[in-house]
Amino acid sequence: MKTHFQVLSHEEIELIHAASMSILAEVGIKVSYKTAREHFKQAGAVVDKETLAVKIPEKLVRWAVDQAPKQFAFYGSDPEFELEIGTDQAVPVFAGLGRWIR
Repeated sequence: MKTHFQVLSHEEIELIHAASMSILAEVGIKVSYKTAREHFKQAGAVVDKETLAVKIPEKLVRWAVDQAPKQFAFYGSDPEFELEIGTDQAVPVFAGLGRWIR
């Protein structure tokens, strides 16, 4: 059985993406860990040492996303739990971080 599940339109997704990129680049995120701030700075982010804010340009976000694996295994605390996440999935996967029950 095939189902179609669409929560947001393409236009809504684009608006959320644009707003997210704007927030990351203009407001930034607070990064308490000094080493992480240094890595962000070396990669091209703007770091405010007083507020600990790291402003991440869209170019850096896109680079980081490109580095992510296209598929991976999701493991739970139960050794029997292993769920492959990736590009060959036919249906969306919804999983919590608790125990998985089949």
